[in-house]
Amino acid sequence: MSAVPPTSVMPILVDFARTGSVGPVRCGDQLTALTEVLGPPWATGTSSGHDGLPYLYAYGNLEIGTCQFFCRRIEGIYLQTGWAECEFELPLPGWGHVRSLSERLTYRRVVDTLEAAGCRWEECAPLTFDDQRTIRVVDSQVQFGFAIPEEGEPTLSIASVAPPAHRCGPAAPA
Repeated sequence: MSAVPPTSVMPILVDFARTGSVGPVRCGDQLTALTEVLGPPWATGTSSGHDGLPYLYAYGNLEIGTCQFFCRRIEGIYLQTGWAECEFELPLPGWGHVRSLSERLTYRRVVDTLEAAGCRWEECAPLTFDDQRTIRVVDSQVQFGFAIPEEGEPTLSIASVAPPAHRCGPAAPA
C-alpha cells in the first residue's frame, strides 16, 4: 500500500524542524546517492565550485547546496517558500509525482505548529532586522525566515539548515 500524499506542507516543515532532513535529503550525504533516489536535479545554479561543477541544485522548492570542492557532499538544505507564492513543488518519495500545495504559512501558524510538535525554538537575532524575522529550532538548528510585509502578518520565506562546512579541499596555507 502506498503512502497517502500530504495535503499540507506543515508536516514536512515539522519533520524538517525535528530532524534537519527533508525526506531523503540529509546534510552530510553524497549528492550522487540522492540523485539515485530523486533522479537528476530539475535545475542547477550558475556558479561553480573548485571542481567546475555547480554547487546549488534544485527540485522545485527544494534547493540543495553541496561542497564547493570535490566531494559533492550535501552541506545545506533550503526550502524556498517566498518566491513561490506559497505553492510547494517537492519530489518526495511516496508522493508518486510532484504535488503542488498552496497554503498560507504565517509566522503565527508556523510557530504554533512547531510548539504543538514539541520543537523548542528561539529568535535568531543576527537574521532578524527591518523586514525579516528569523527563528531557529534549538535541537536541529533549522532556521525559519519570515518576510515582514508593510501590512499583514509575517509569512514564511525560507526554511533552511546548513551545518558548519567540512574541510575536504586544499589545506589553508600555514
